[in-house]
Amino acid sequence: MDGLPSILLAWLCIYIFRPIATLIHELGHALIAHILTTQKVEVSIGTGKTKYSWKSKRIDFNVSFKKMISGSTRFSDRNLSKLSIIIILLAGPIFSSFAAFLGLILISEIKNEMTLKAITVGWICAHFLCFLRNILPFYLHSNQESTDPVPSDGLQIYQVIKEPAKKP
Repeated sequence: MDGLPSILLAWLCIYIFRPIATLIHELGHALIAHILTTQKVEVSIGTGKTKYSWKSKRIDFNVSFKKMISGSTRFSDRNLSKLSIIIILLAGPIFSSFAAFLGLILISEIKNEMTLKAITVGWICAHFLCFLRNILPFYLHSNQESTDPVPSDGLQIYQVIKEPAKKP
């Protein structure tokens, strides 16, 4: 029973950090898409009406505070090789795993502060869940108002690999 408050805090932190995990994941896709493409890259976090928007020459960033566990990064794959598309798709899970790894490093440095350890466990779990949710090849719930399922990054990578080569 002594550890129950720490467990509850860790669970609460998973919930609190999940939107941040989605943001970091989508920024991974966006950064690499920005590097590998010449077209506009659009990042969306959450569903519904956009509450915060930032636009630059090549990146549009939109945030809604509803269902912030969902996110998407859209980019033109025209003139991109299969390898470039796969690299962009892998960038989100790589950023997620890197954020979880940073949490593991931090928790190894924390000596006796149980509250900080519980918060860090929440951080690690939120990013690890984001990683798992996106690397496994299956359909996710839509992050838009429609009910159409969305392929995970892992499923999209599988589809790109299985897709026949484009004829020149």
